[in-house]
Amino acid sequence: MFFAECLKNKAFLFEYDRAELSVRSAWKIQKSVVYAFFARELKTSYGQSRLGYFWVFFEPLTHVLVFTIFFGVLGRHLLSGIDYPLFIITGIFPFLFFRQVSNRSAVAVSANRSLMAYRYVQPLDCIWARALLELVLFLVGFIIYLLVAGYCGYAVMPHRPLEVVCAYLLLFIFSIGFGILVGVATGFYPNVKKIFIFINRPLYFLSGVFLPLSAVSEKYQEWLLWNPILNALELARENYFQTFRPAGASWLFLLMR
Repeated sequence: MFFAECLKNKAFLFEYDRAELSVRSAWKIQKSVVYAFFARELKTSYGQSRLGYFWVFFEPLTHVLVFTIFFGVLGRHLLSGIDYPLFIITGIFPFLFFRQVSNRSAVAVSANRSLMAYRYVQPLDCIWARALLELVLFLVGFIIYLLVAGYCGYAVMPHRPLEVVCAYLLLFIFSIGFGILVGVATGFYPNVKKIFIFINRPLYFLSGVFLPLSAVSEKYQEWLLWNPILNALELARENYFQTFRPAGASWLFLLMR
């Protein structure tokens, strides 16, 4: 009886070790595939010319300068104790980040359809690679701009850094999910892509990029808060700036998206 139990336990441990080895192998394979896609996307999307990397950092600069010039006076009036260029930076970068992640996630599978024939390549691998690439570029660009702003004399340290990171992380997850949803819908109905492009344009002005939600009339605030991007920006700025006045943004709503 004793030997039978030992043999049974030994067989169970052998099956457990084999299953664990299989999981580890699958993880290694997926990591290698995602890394290969990451390197490929980095080279094809930005590395073919020097202007590719330059545009990643130049595009936000144009937005910051334009909005600071046109809305700087209004911003100083509405945002007491907050430097308006820094307010714009904390809105422009996350919004462009959402736009890039969602756009590139939506077309990731269709752009790499020929590679799906390989045994170990899964659709989510190319989506994760593109999303992670945009995440790295966002972090590098955002940090560089904050360092430059700090060098110019602005107070760039966030009031509650952990909450700011959480808000941007939830925006990142939402961007991937939204991009996948658009990609699946486009596969069935190609005209969805045109609708997606059309929606992206007004979102730029409805997401609180250059003005806080408190600047909008209260009767419209409830409708605007259905926008997850606006919730993410409001929550991030509420925790970034000590004197920022929140206007109803919800962590629960952003988390449920």
